[in-house]
Amino acid sequence: MTLGGLSLAVGILVDDATVEIENIHRNMGQKKGLKRSILDGAQQIATPALVATLAICIVFVPVFFLGGVASAIFAPLATAVIFAMLASYILSRTLVPTLVMYLLRKELPIYHAQEEEEVPSAHFRNGREVTQHERDLARIQRQQFEHAHPSGTPEEEAEPESTDAERRAAEGITKSWVWRLHTAFEHQFEKFRAVYTSALDWALDNRKKVVTAFAVLFIGSLGLYPFIGQNFFPTVDA
Repeated sequence: MTLGGLSLAVGILVDDATVEIENIHRNMGQKKGLKRSILDGAQQIATPALVATLAICIVFVPVFFLGGVASAIFAPLATAVIFAMLASYILSRTLVPTLVMYLLRKELPIYHAQEEEEVPSAHFRNGREVTQHERDLARIQRQQFEHAHPSGTPEEEAEPESTDAERRAAEGITKSWVWRLHTAFEHQFEKFRAVYTSALDWALDNRKKVVTAFAVLFIGSLGLYPFIGQNFFPTVDA
């Protein structure tokens, strides 16, 4: 069952590293240096990633309260998943940033050459009024940018400019089929994110409706409790 636990967690094991790498890319897109992108990217998701990892681990805690044959079968599975998730988080805090420092250096010119993300105007964007949540997000983004680009940065914190070799390597990356596939996916994902952002804005502006709907669904789900089996092996006609 230990191997079963590892196979069960193989998909979510890469989540911590994936989220951190994506956040580092986002910081690189804000024209930050590689070292600053790594530090800010790791710091920004440290707590959310830890909470998500612990939430997954907590799901398997009740398995340790089982007894008899069920405990002997499922306890190793739960143990494997929990330790694998904790190891994944630790590696995403230590090994991943180190590898990024060496492997993503040549991608830095690509992100620095891209246009900066559009920040919502004070009142209107795309013909509609900007919500308070979008204005708050823009304010947070400005604060993050000012924190990452303070005036009078000490010389020891300054990062070297990309070399000609790194720029040529970046140009080669942008011409590869992998990068073209990545760009096409990002373009479609931006459309999905725009739809999700609109839905999230509506949910935040209608909190009472959302909470009420959730409460109704939760109470309704309690009616399914009598139909949940509680036997280790169901009764069969044999």
